[in-house]
Amino acid sequence: GKLNDSTGVVATRFNSNSDIRAYRLTRKTSTWDSQAVRDNFVAGNDKQYQTVQSGGRTIYLYGNGNATWVNGGIWYVVQGNGSLSNRQLVELASSI
Repeated sequence: GKLNDSTGVVATRFNSNSDIRAYRLTRKTSTWDSQAVRDNFVAGNDKQYQTVQSGGRTIYLYGNGNATWVNGGIWYVVQGNGSLSNRQLVELASSI
């Protein structure tokens, strides 16, 4: 069956109980591959984006603590609004 597009705000604890970071996770079914995400979405948002390979995914880090990647026909976008470090974004992307 077709997955419903879903957007949610998710709170995750990183490292310490007192350290709760909130981020918005959007995921939708997509025919895009990593290159299409880069060309059509990332590069337009931020020319200084970074590319990280982790967990078999190509993860793009851009803007003020955002990440996006494609995995298994699903396109994920995490908007951290500066609350997540690049390392945390990659950790998160690798685990989803």
